[in-house]
Amino acid sequence: MSAPSGDDYWVDRVRQGDSAALEFLFRRYVNRVFGFAHALLRSREEAEEVVTDTFIRVFRFAPELRGQGSFEGWLLRIAHNLCLDRLRRPRLLTLPLDDPAAAARLLVPSEQLDRTALRFLVEAALDRLHEDYRVALMLRDVEGLSAREAAAVTGKTETAFRSLHQRARKALRDALRALDAPEDEA
Repeated sequence: MSAPSGDDYWVDRVRQGDSAALEFLFRRYVNRVFGFAHALLRSREEAEEVVTDTFIRVFRFAPELRGQGSFEGWLLRIAHNLCLDRLRRPRLLTLPLDDPAAAARLLVPSEQLDRTALRFLVEAALDRLHEDYRVALMLRDVEGLSAREAAAVTGKTETAFRSLHQRARKALRDALRALDAPEDEA
């Protein structure tokens, strides 16, 4: 007999203290949580710590999950809050990326330059955005959550989240234009 595939079954088992169920949920969602955290924090080490802390909290607070949305939404909300905590900490050193395209030329072979330069430009533009905008873009455009699910993760109403997401897309377009503009135009 195979086990049910729905998250509710596994969350119920975690509530009962079943560490194998937590391991199952960890394997199912670890890459998604890591990708989300890494995109927000831009640090592999910090993203790995967020993944660990997220699943510790899942195990600790699973009894409090009472069907107010999906497990995945709850999980990403925990990760989101942990990322925000880390983003608010003072940083020892931040190195600005003045010319992402020039940095890309130094780091990669020329056949990969266009794609890598574009990635650097997008990352540099994202870094210029307010953290709320980055979160909105990550949840909708990268993680593929619906507006309702993303709103639940951020603690906003669906209407407020949709508005935030539209402003975030415009801000990203503006930041990309500013980075792509020749020096004499900027």
